[in-house]
Amino acid sequence: MDNKTEKYLDKVLDHMVRNTLIKNYLFTPIFRPIDMSIPIFTPDVDLYLTWGYMKPLYNYLTKQFGLTDDEVKYVFGKWVSVMKDMYDKHNNKKI
Repeated sequence: MDNKTEKYLDKVLDHMVRNTLIKNYLFTPIFRPIDMSIPIFTPDVDLYLTWGYMKPLYNYLTKQFGLTDDEVKYVFGKWVSVMKDMYDKHNNKKI
């Protein structure tokens, strides 16, 4: 992947993170543009792309940003990592 493509995909990732709502850290995050909860706790991120309920997110990323299948996997994998980090930081916070 060239540097220009990677920068674009990082901007798409930033958009996804900014538009994700976490109402409760016990539940999955909601991606607001498609108004859908997206489960992030699965052992294999690639499985997401084969699950029927992920079609709206896949369609959004391909139509809104023109991403290819590999780019969707890249962005989605990074988004899952960011979301898991947010959950970890919240759950390890001292009360």
